[in-house]
Amino acid sequence: MDYTVHTELPMRIWTFLIGQRTDDRTGFEEIYRNLLEDAELAERLGYHGVLLAEHHFTNYCAIPNPLMLAAAIGQRTSRVRIGTAVIVLPLHNPVRLAEDIAQADQLTGGRLEVGLGRGYAPYEFTPLGLRLEDSAAAMADGLAVLSKLWAGPDVANEDGRWPFPAITVTPRPVQRPRPPAWLACGSAASFGIALDRGLYPFIAVGVRGRGFVEEFRRAFEAECARRSVTPDSVRFGAQLLAHHGDAAEVERGAQAGRLMYRITGRLMAGTQRVRAGLVDMSGTEPSADVPTEQIVSGSLLGDDEHVGRQLAWLEGLGVTDLSLNFRYGGLDTASVRRSMERVAEVAGLG
Repeated sequence: MDYTVHTELPMRIWTFLIGQRTDDRTGFEEIYRNLLEDAELAERLGYHGVLLAEHHFTNYCAIPNPLMLAAAIGQRTSRVRIGTAVIVLPLHNPVRLAEDIAQADQLTGGRLEVGLGRGYAPYEFTPLGLRLEDSAAAMADGLAVLSKLWAGPDVANEDGRWPFPAITVTPRPVQRPRPPAWLACGSAASFGIALDRGLYPFIAVGVRGRGFVEEFRRAFEAECARRSVTPDSVRFGAQLLAHHGDAAEVERGAQAGRLMYRITGRLMAGTQRVRAGLVDMSGTEPSADVPTEQIVSGSLLGDDEHVGRQLAWLEGLGVTDLSLNFRYGGLDTASVRRSMERVAEVAGLG
């Protein structure tokens, strides 16, 4: 597999947009206004791009269709890359998805990047008539179909769950043969899949700390070694929490992170109780006990000095693309945008 060498480039810094709300007092009009305005601010501040989540049916994320939002952002910006992090591939027919991706690439002027993932929440699969336990096979089949359709015109498929006669994706994407594509990786095996498919791997760190990042980077390098691939020749992404400020702000950012990942944990375990789209947050679980020090060690929660140290550590580790989640766990708009501005200044963006 041929890759473009990226180590001569500075680390690209993205803003991750999720559209999260912690209660029903925040209207969806405000959520979407903030998403669009955050994207515009990211462009003004010099961020490389914005990344958009996909989730369904709860307050964890108000973006059921990231490609639709990507097209809207594309009309309000002119420079930033616009990516998905991630499209949950097993929830989609990959033939239709290939067309949607191509259309979004056209509407963004060739600025689209496509992040794909397997998903983790049974609650998001069941209402669509799908089962999480089938997601690995659906993911493999979906990746195979997308690879075929992106390879050229008049492509047929006789394998797997989506057979079709010779067709051509219409429209074709601006970027040929396809937009840059990423794979969310949660294991050594998924790093192998990414490398074998020519996809760039990325990881979500959350509250898991510095050790998690370093462990997964080592796992990625081991998979590269098995394939005689130079790790530094492959783009490698990491998504971290970011909140700038003093000790009090650090604790506020850490607590917001605990809240966010409490929701994630319940959705992953299938233990969520949901009413009117809001996940019940009563009770506790281990994620609530994650020490602030651990969260800080794997995030950009801190002052200028901490942010600078973390950026240097991540770039030295081999992270080429850093996705920063500024708006999470109920953090207010003023502090979110202040953090975006300070991190951009420390990183020398713009």
